[in-house]
Amino acid sequence: MNRVGIKAEARSFISENRRWLTMFVTYLPLWVAANGVQYVFSGIKFANFNGNFEDAIENSSSFSFSNTWDIVSFLVIPFSVAMAGYFLEFLRRKDLDFAFPYKEGAERYGKYFVVDLMVGIITFLWSLLFIIPGIVKAYEFSQTNFIIHDNPNLSHKQVRDIGRRMTNGYKSELFVLDLSFIPWYIFGAITCGIGFAYVIPYVNTVKAMYYENLKAFAIQNGTVAPWELGIVPTPEDPQQPLTYEYDENRVDYYEPNCDTEDVKEDSHNDEN
Repeated sequence: MNRVGIKAEARSFISENRRWLTMFVTYLPLWVAANGVQYVFSGIKFANFNGNFEDAIENSSSFSFSNTWDIVSFLVIPFSVAMAGYFLEFLRRKDLDFAFPYKEGAERYGKYFVVDLMVGIITFLWSLLFIIPGIVKAYEFSQTNFIIHDNPNLSHKQVRDIGRRMTNGYKSELFVLDLSFIPWYIFGAITCGIGFAYVIPYVNTVKAMYYENLKAFAIQNGTVAPWELGIVPTPEDPQQPLTYEYDENRVDYYEPNCDTEDVKEDSHNDEN
């Protein structure tokens, strides 16, 4: 899991043809839906046009504003899950329709809602045992949005179990990965939020690439069965999972978008 190499590849990927802009425009409606009410409320309080205005807002409208924000954020959970699938599919297809994550979120609303809700509840309960167990669980479940996208037929228990197996031995790596994004979040903040137009697609693309690697490693190691992650191989289309930062000296890696015959030929040449 070459963190530096994968992040460099992600920057190269989203910079080509300004893909980051396409990704951000697609993500923007979800961001507005999830955070818009909060910022409207904060803006009203910040304005404070006269001495009694803030008191009036706090006394009469703060409950409705703040709770509306909570309700909206709660209701858009399935679309947040679908958005993870959007970044993943963008790596695979590069030509997704703007409405892709919103159609998927609507079609699989109940499934995605239950899976994300259960993950949130269980993570919260583990957090009550002190911070560290909660963090460990959060990273154990960090791939669930990608997993349920790849195989929406799974139950929430199956999704969590597959996530546990996939992240076994990689949770500390994923934690360090998140820490490495801190300078990027600072960049987004000091640019008055404008920088997030690049940061959000970048971070999500890196995480999608990590998932592809974890997926490939789990299948190759026998930790997870291909069908559990939505792969049903056929002789004509083996559907090998993608990996990033391909190393030609490692025959257990698969190069992105390469033909199966090329892989077999390379392996034969290595043996000779």
